[in-house]
Amino acid sequence: MNEIAPIKHSGTGNRVRLDRQMVLGMAKAGLLDHLHNYELEDGVLIEMSPSNSPHGIALSYVNALLIEKLPLGLVLASDTFLFLTDHDMRAPDIAVVPIETNEEVFEPQHIVLCVEIASATLQKDTNRKATEYAAHGIPEYWVVDLPNRLLHIHRDPAPDGYARIVAQGWDKTVRPLCAPDVAIRPADRLDRVIK
Repeated sequence: MNEIAPIKHSGTGNRVRLDRQMVLGMAKAGLLDHLHNYELEDGVLIEMSPSNSPHGIALSYVNALLIEKLPLGLVLASDTFLFLTDHDMRAPDIAVVPIETNEEVFEPQHIVLCVEIASATLQKDTNRKATEYAAHGIPEYWVVDLPNRLLHIHRDPAPDGYARIVAQGWDKTVRPLCAPDVAIRPADRLDRVIK
């Protein structure tokens, strides 16, 4: 059983920088349940968008679209832990992994496609997260841009970012690298709910 490491009082008044072991222990103990969705940035917990927001509604529809289109050898996970470093954990809106991946916490090498739904977080998703995901070798990263009705497709990861980035309208199709025979058209689902 994972024990939560005690936090020792230093008397300095400094903030406590959380790490992987602490967050996993707190999550397992149910201490973070009230936050719903969260990420860890440089040791600080950040609460993410609630599921009843436009972000949450779009997430449901993109999930449904991918589930109906992707082959059986791939599975989707939502808001799962993806540790990039000991002090940095992301919770991608959607992570696509091979079915044989049997982990509670994903590592970057497990992910074949990562998807973020962006409304208020567009700058962060297309800049910081794109750079982080590329630096950790995630082969393909999509950002569903709600305000502009675009899909930002990032491919060819490198240490300083993705080499190929394309922004296209929802009405166009995209073929994921992990399933090149599958054509996905975001408008098929998103146009029903995002007007």
